Amino acid sequence: MLFIEWFRRYQNVVVPTALLLASFITLSMNSSRNKKVSFFSRSIISAMGWCQESVTGMQNGVGDRFSKYVFLIGIEDENKRLKRELEEARRKNYRLREQAIENERLRRMLNFKPREDIKSWIPAEVIARNMGGLNKTITIDKGSRDGVRPRMAVITYDSALVGQILDETGSGIGLGSSQVLLIIDRRSRVGVIDQRESSRAWGVVAGRPETDEAEWLYTNQQDDLKVGDLLISSGAGGVFLKGWPVGRVMDVTLDEATFRRKIRVKPVVDFSRLEEVMVIIPRQEAP
Repeated sequence: MLFIEWFRRYQNVVVPTALLLASFITLSMNSSRNKKVSFFSRSIISAMGWCQESVTGMQNGVGDRFSKYVFLIGIEDENKRLKRELEEARRKNYRLREQAIENERLRRMLNFKPREDIKSWIPAEVIARNMGGLNKTITIDKGSRDGVRPRMAVITYDSALVGQILDETGSGIGLGSSQVLLIIDRRSRVGVIDQRESSRAWGVVAGRPETDEAEWLYTNQQDDLKVGDLLISSGAGGVFLKGWPVGRVMDVTLDEATFRRKIRVKPVVDFSRLEEVMVIIPRQEAP
């Protein structure tokens, strides 16, 4: 009874195995008795050959798939490596480009040719900006230990006027840094001259609140000012030497309430992109 249950349970395995063994036995007996191979033996051999080919084909297929998998993994790793190398090359290129730009700016600063009324200058880097609200200042990385003193003029390497060293309680000059009052600050006053030979009008330029512009103060009808005229420092007041570019006339309009002209001035310096400046030591104030 137990054998019958076992046979029923495993008949799908037992029957093929028994037939296969019987075939092998018959094949062996026929081979030993007669060199001529019977039809039955040839069929068994063919069936076994087919099975072997199938197994070999499966092995080759698995082997091919495994080789392709390994190949794809290798390509993916190589792709990741090339991406890392490309990203590193880009970062290096950015650093080199930035160094080239900085070196060019420093070269132009070193090639600055001072006028006879300039004793020396202190190169400085802009480390902070305060461009919001009414006050417009920048902070540079030079202070009292570097020779910076109150009300010294600050210009760019191409002599455009930036402003002056701020001298106020609670701010201004530290040991290693100092604040610069920009010409677009509402507290700033710069004496200017219209450089155009047919004009040569004199005036004062001050910052316009909550803008990055300046305006010509105290105008009169006789002032010959035109859009595009370059205004340079007049030297009046003793802080700024004469001849530094300040700004260009943007527009000239008439105030209908006061019947006075309003003249807006666009500074030569782009303060939002300013990175290096020079603090000027006039000859008469040199230590």
